[in-house]
Amino acid sequence: IIPIIFIITGTFFYQHSLPDLWIQWQTQEYGHGLLLPLIAIIWGAFLIQKSPLIIKPSFLGIVFIILGLGLNSVGMIISNNWISTISAVVFITGIIWSFWGGAVIKRIYPAVILLFLAVPLPVTLLPALTADLQLLSSSMGIKLLHLLNVSAYQEGNVIDLGGHKLDVAIACSGLQYLFPLLSLSYLIAFFSFDAWWKRIMLFFTAIPITLGMNAIRIAATGVLYNA
Repeated sequence: IIPIIFIITGTFFYQHSLPDLWIQWQTQEYGHGLLLPLIAIIWGAFLIQKSPLIIKPSFLGIVFIILGLGLNSVGMIISNNWISTISAVVFITGIIWSFWGGAVIKRIYPAVILLFLAVPLPVTLLPALTADLQLLSSSMGIKLLHLLNVSAYQEGNVIDLGGHKLDVAIACSGLQYLFPLLSLSYLIAFFSFDAWWKRIMLFFTAIPITLGMNAIRIAATGVLYNA
């Protein structure tokens, strides 16, 4: 009965933020977010089954439940859906901790962290991040063109090839690749390495890979136009 009460409580408190999350999961940048909760559930179940665990309910989980609901209230008051969505993960962690104990949380924490990767960045950060990555991709693309002995000049996000001008669009910022690659590199890091420094290094390789892919795509387009 008590778990059902918590589920009903969570549904009531997150009835506004979760539909918005669903909408963001329909975008190119976060389309992979639909899969991450399912992967986290399967991964968590696998980790639990690896070896016997002592199931011991803990009142410490109540702290996370209260913290999650508190963060959700703050998010609703200031109209920040990111805080509300993050709080949902904290709330779920609290429920698991309350009914199954800290030993289970310690075992499945990689799957819990994966849930945080399913939460889209705050909408207010996306324009600035998109613009920065867009400009950086343009700069890297122009350098590749120069290495290939292609005459080109950069004006912001416009690459002048003389007879043609390439406009590096918002879609070339790389965000549609960055977030899925970060999630994929996170999974690969945990399944491939035990050392934390190796996991962290592999996780962040998604950033240069994304930028490199964009630069190559821009340079290749410039070469074809110049041919």
